[in-house]
Amino acid sequence: MHPQGVPLRLVAVLGDLIVTVPLFIAFVALLGERIDSPNGSVFYNLSGWPFIAYLLTVAAYYAVCERRWGMTLGKRMVGLRVVASDGSRLTPKQAVIRNVVRLIDLLPLLYLVGATSIWISKENQRLGDKAAGTIVVKSRPESEPHPVMPDGTWTSSAGSQSI
Repeated sequence: MHPQGVPLRLVAVLGDLIVTVPLFIAFVALLGERIDSPNGSVFYNLSGWPFIAYLLTVAAYYAVCERRWGMTLGKRMVGLRVVASDGSRLTPKQAVIRNVVRLIDLLPLLYLVGATSIWISKENQRLGDKAAGTIVVKSRPESEPHPVMPDGTWTSSAGSQSI
């Protein structure tokens, strides 16, 4: 179990934009404040409680996916999984803590705090990982085949599958 560093985790975050950007657009369209400028341009502002609701929704996306499957869509795309430091599945508490602290890891811009903490951590942990007692690892080593069960099913990151 080798904790993963910034490069693959960054690609995973970019993959999660598939979910978080349309979500942001929906929040802006439904709850954003329209601002008409004197030159005819139109801007939208998402602040206050709508912005807090958006942040909580994104945190819930990460927490629910990581608790349920051990990964978000972005992590699945690059073959990463979040596990407890001992290699076990995340508890609900760990998933929530990890993703609430994500708001600090995002600061001041583009995960700079999170990336810095990964770079200086022996276990490649961002602050959310340290607070929750989690690490990010490869889902399955490339050389490791899917374990086949006696009943003809195999296990994967998505659970049991029929052959």
